[in-house]
Amino acid sequence: QRGVGTSTNGAGAFGASLNMLTDNYAQKSNGEISNSYGSFNTRKHTVKFSTGLMNEHFELAGRVSNLSSDGYIDRASSDLKSYFLQGTYVGKTTLIKALAFGGKEKTYQAWYGVDATTMERNRTYNFAGMYTDTNGNTQFYNNQTDNYQQDHYQLHWNEKISNRWNTNLAFHYTKGEGYYEEYKYNEPVEVYPNILPTKTVENSEGDLVPGTDLIRQKWLDNDFYGTTFSANYINDKLDFIIGGGYNKYDGDHFGKVIWARYASQSELGDRYYEDYASKTDGNIFAKVNYQVTKKISFFGDLQLRNVHYQANSYDTGLVNDNFNFFNPKAGLNFEINDKNKLYISYARANREP
Repeated sequence: QRGVGTSTNGAGAFGASLNMLTDNYAQKSNGEISNSYGSFNTRKHTVKFSTGLMNEHFELAGRVSNLSSDGYIDRASSDLKSYFLQGTYVGKTTLIKALAFGGKEKTYQAWYGVDATTMERNRTYNFAGMYTDTNGNTQFYNNQTDNYQQDHYQLHWNEKISNRWNTNLAFHYTKGEGYYEEYKYNEPVEVYPNILPTKTVENSEGDLVPGTDLIRQKWLDNDFYGTTFSANYINDKLDFIIGGGYNKYDGDHFGKVIWARYASQSELGDRYYEDYASKTDGNIFAKVNYQVTKKISFFGDLQLRNVHYQANSYDTGLVNDNFNFFNPKAGLNFEINDKNKLYISYARANREP
């Protein structure tokens, strides 16, 4: 897409925007099983089905899949599970879809690079999870993993009011929760309350400070929900859309120490940091495409948008910021001949930090 993006998507898209289309409803019942196997013990299994259109109005369709692999990099295993379930109602002027889809992943950390010498000697080497045990032997923590689950619930209602008017209304809720777990060798304990150090270690400034070995988890627990809506009018020369959206994100960030070498005064479930963030985002917009002449068409897009942040920040304390934006866009299309077109546009995009 050209320029700073269209208001239909809510916020301005500065890099790109992604449009995902779910399957159209099927007239006849069908099913599919797919299995594949590849290098590094990689397996993918999928089951897909559709009831077809029942009583000329209802369809239920779904898909479940599992993807797992030992990975090319050492210990870079992955285990991914996902599902999709869709219920559809089809009327003379109505299309309603209820969707539930999501996935769960557990992947061993393998995102670090290696130096040139190691690359020559062992290009699959992975130092994630490496530590030295009490006997001086190099070991690798077997659960140095990233773990996350996200579930989406959506309701879409499309209504054709007349040959020229149609409306769209959607509600959505997304739940995400997960953590990554890691072994920290010779970790300074300055930021970990109730941890009793067992040795002296160097911190990032090179100073000797109390420290220990420990295993920590860094968690995300977030909710995202809201609505989008629009009404569309079309005739021979004019295509006009008015709409908007209101969405809210609530996120908790916290850390746990689940093991420390020799001594800890912490209780199971204690958190060594706990932050939250909330973002409310509302917008209204109007868009128009107008065929001025047979060879010239005009495009305009006006959006008003409000963003409100609330968060507690480790560095700056409480954040409570409000932003109001006006985002105008306009353009002209010139059809020079059957093989050549010229497009010119102006857009102003404002975006929150």
